[in-house]
Amino acid sequence: MHLLNLAANPRDKALITIFIDTGARLSELTGLRTQDIRTKSIVVNGKSGEKGIPISDETRRLLRGLIRANPKNDLVFTDSQGERLSRFVIYRLVRKVMKQAGIEGPKLGPHRIRHAFGKGYLVNGGDVCSLQQIMGHANITTTEKYTSLNLIGLLFALRRHLSYALATPRCFFLRRASRRAANLASFC
Repeated sequence: MHLLNLAANPRDKALITIFIDTGARLSELTGLRTQDIRTKSIVVNGKSGEKGIPISDETRRLLRGLIRANPKNDLVFTDSQGERLSRFVIYRLVRKVMKQAGIEGPKLGPHRIRHAFGKGYLVNGGDVCSLQQIMGHANITTTEKYTSLNLIGLLFALRRHLSYALATPRCFFLRRASRRAANLASFC
């Protein structure tokens, strides 16, 4: 939520909200048109073709506000001259807001938010098959990577909350799995 408070204007807030809410790819949102916004979803053209992505009421409200503010333009996300925002401009904008929020790391940008969406979806009870459809992965193995990310998070939580268990000889497997998770996390 802190990211949303740092957005400079309604357009930027809508962009960040839609990334957080949908897990959409950057390339899917650069060409979002007014007619692509439905009551409960948006229609985007991505790597796997045209697909519908569910959106929250808040995201729909922000998108409708942008359309009302610029009714003559067919595109939702535009610059001050009414031209389509480039992928680079959107990337820089999201990266800047993430830095202002104190988020660190080498891979700041919309794709990091996409990964957070996928992980959060599964942590909150979503299933892998639905996530595959939402994210537009052609192959389920791509989506299954998010389940291993969840395992890493669970191992870190287990290590944090059960640190006493790591000191006992019987928990060798737990210490080993925890070290492996730490090594994997360094690549993320």
